[in-house]
Amino acid sequence: MRLITTLLRSPNAAPVYDVLQSFILTALADGRRFSHIERMREDPTIPEIFGLEAVVSSDTVRRFFQSVDPSLGAEWIARNAKPLWRALPEVVILDWDSTVQPKYGHQEGARVGYNPSKPGRRSFHPLLAVVARTRMCPVYRFRPRRYGDGDPVA
Repeated sequence: MRLITTLLRSPNAAPVYDVLQSFILTALADGRRFSHIERMREDPTIPEIFGLEAVVSSDTVRRFFQSVDPSLGAEWIARNAKPLWRALPEVVILDWDSTVQPKYGHQEGARVGYNPSKPGRRSFHPLLAVVARTRMCPVYRFRPRRYGDGDPVA
């Protein structure tokens, strides 16, 4: 808690939860740069699903990490990573699957394709990897193009 209270400086600042979730979701969606956060901002369902006010900008996340004292950050990560490591089974098996996310309107990258619940509706087809026998999803790969059964993984 000491880490978080030292970072809140402005009444207009984004909630720390939103900043961290924006960063984590980007990493899980195969984001490798701060600028990849912008991909998450394009999808209006992400804040709704994860309880965010909004996906914050890449500048907000960058400023957040620059303001963290390295020793406090390392202490926080060490303390909060322990429950995650304990939750993993001894042998980690990733179950890969794709899902259909129907889209309404004209979101960039959404295409008409396989969609059993809404035939003819534009949708995304992300690829997920879930650790077997847990609810942990360490990989969420956003695939903006049209993917159907049997299409290769990009």
